[in-house]
Parts: sequence; C-alpha cells; structure tokens
Amino acid sequence: MGIDGAMVAAVAIRAAGYLCALIAAGTAAFVGLAGRHGVSTRPMRRLAAGAALAGIALLALGVVRRAAFLGGGTLTAAMDPALLTLVLESPFGTAAAVRAAGLLAASALILERRGGDAIAWAGSLAIVASFALSGHVLGEPRWALAPLIMVHTAAVAWWLAALPGLWLVTRAAATPVAAGIVGGFGRRAQWVVAALVAAGGGMLVLLAGNVDALVRSSWGLLIGAKLLVVAGLIAIAAYNKLRLTPALASGDPAARHMLRRTIAAELGLGILILVLTATLTTTPPPGN
Repeated sequence: MGIDGAMVAAVAIRAAGYLCALIAAGTAAFVGLAGRHGVSTRPMRRLAAGAALAGIALLALGVVRRAAFLGGGTLTAAMDPALLTLVLESPFGTAAAVRAAGLLAASALILERRGGDAIAWAGSLAIVASFALSGHVLGEPRWALAPLIMVHTAAVAWWLAALPGLWLVTRAAATPVAAGIVGGFGRRAQWVVAALVAAGGGMLVLLAGNVDALVRSSWGLLIGAKLLVVAGLIAIAAYNKLRLTPALASGDPAARHMLRRTIAAELGLGILILVLTATLTTTPPPGN
C-alpha cells in the first residue's frame, strides 16, 4: 500500500473508531431520557453494545497498524511482539487500553438492568477520559487541554449517540411521546452545544498559536472545513428545535417525516466531522 493509501486507511480506522466509541459512550444518556417516556430502549442498547464491540476490534486493528508502520509496513512487523509492546507502552497504547475497558463496560447496557446501566455509565466516563491520554492534547498547557477535550468529547458523544435513537422515536413512537423525547433532547442540547463550542474554541486557541500560521497551514484549512460543517450541524439542530419540534407537538404529520430527514442529515454531518477530526490527528498544529 502506498503512502496515500496508508493515510486513507489510518483516517478511516480512526474515524470509525471515534464513531463507535462516541455512540457507546453517549447512548446511556439517551436511554435514560427515552426510558422516562416509556419507550422501549432495546434497539438503542443493542446499537451501543454493537458499537462497543466494534470499537474494541478497531482499537486492536489500530495497534497492529501502528506496529506495522514502525516495522516498515510489513505483515511480519504487525505481528512482532516487540513492536506491539512498544505501541502498547506508548501514550496511544495507554489511551487504547483505557478506551477498550470503557467500551467493554459500556456494552453492559445490553443487560437492561440497573446494575448494567451503572457499569455502562462508568464505561462512558472511561471512554471520555481516554481521549485526554494521547494526541495533540499531550501538548502544553496540558492542564487546560485535558479537561477541554474531555468536555468536548462528552458533549459530542451525548449529541451523536442520541441521533439514531431520535430517528427511531420519530419513526415509531406515538406523536405525544415522540414530541416529549425530541423536546427534552432539544432543551438539554442548548446547554450541551454551548459546552461543545466553548471547549472546542478553547482548544483551538491553545493549539493554533500564530493566527497567520494557522491560516497558511494544512491544519488550519482542515480546522476551517470542520468549523463550516459544525456550523451547518448547529443550524440544522436549531431548525429542528425552533420549527420542527413545535410542529411535531402540534400534531403536524409532515413534521415527523421532515425530522427524520434532518436527523439523518445531522448524523451524516457528524460522521463527516469525525473524518475531518481523524485527518487532523495526522497533521501537526502550526505551533508544533
């Protein structure tokens, strides 16, 4: 595989891993919201458990890929115990171990028991914490970057993991129930989005360094693209909250169909953001 192919593979593995980890981490919160409205949470629980197991597999693939890279890109290097140990003892290995433990705990949602939900919440915290253990966040000032990335990750997980559940609710639940769940999500989302934007802005200021260097760098261009997609995502969410949610509550039959379409669009933009984020991890900030 050439250099370009290797980079594409690395970005794909990371983006898919992020998606699985965030869905596994955030589903517990949506399950709590949906459960209070008497909706069956089994589909969301199964999705979270499946995402958790897939996430563990992707982490293992990431470890093997890094070992292969260190050894010249060969299959023999990928299976070399010394190289695998080197990867596992790196910050990436530490983050992967913590995330894998969190993913395993998050899969306890499938049990549909209070104890399983408590374990899943603990797993969610471990998954969020793992994002502060490797990558650009290891730069300075780490005391500020680490909590910012955790707040940012928790907000993204809460939002992204709710989208499949919201889509299912708007498709199958009775109108008053669907309106109650979508409305409850919207009321919480305004605070979550504020935290997401504040934490993301703080990280950008700390990592970007010189503004001129940011504008002229590949990292800065990727950040610009990501911000545009985030702005589109927030615009759709605002439209859902201000127009479609009240329409659904009033019994407008067209609101259900439109909400499903806009929720699907949110999910698509969310995945695009993860791809851009995974690409950013392969590109050093201008100050580095």
